[in-house]
Amino acid sequence: MFFRLASLCLATVCAAPSGAESQGACNSVGCWPRLFILGAQKCATTSLFNLLTAAGVCGSSRPGMGEKEPHIYDAKLVEEQGAGHQPYAIERDYLALYPAGRQCDMGATYYADATPRYLRHWWVPDRMASFTPKHLQDNVLMIAVLREPVARDLSWYNHMLGNHLAGSNVSNPSHD
Repeated sequence: MFFRLASLCLATVCAAPSGAESQGACNSVGCWPRLFILGAQKCATTSLFNLLTAAGVCGSSRPGMGEKEPHIYDAKLVEEQGAGHQPYAIERDYLALYPAGRQCDMGATYYADATPRYLRHWWVPDRMASFTPKHLQDNVLMIAVLREPVARDLSWYNHMLGNHLAGSNVSNPSHD
């Protein structure tokens, strides 16, 4: 089933017009992502993102997990976090994560934000609607990846057990 979903996603994204610059999705700072992958831990969002990036979709320019998960819309607002902490709360900072003209694999310029946690925060849709330019909102593709809850929980348990047995003290359930 997962591979049929991945094939459908690849066909949809690859059939979508590329060249974000020509569609008004870019400005002098960067480009707006037009693909969002939402989900939960252990639901194969990373596998789907890896398949899409292998097909030419660009993640953000942040290294590591930030390439897949920039956590823009689920981050607390500047006012909520207090002085001294500046999340990506303004357009310039967000767009800078997706530099205009960046050529990913196969020459694609289709940008993706694959932060699974967007699915579980009630304020994310309002932030997306208010933050994303109106002329681009009809051209955004959102993919929600879900998994049967018991299998997902068992997979998460095994993941945490593996970390424990490997001597890692990583048990941050807020990281997807």
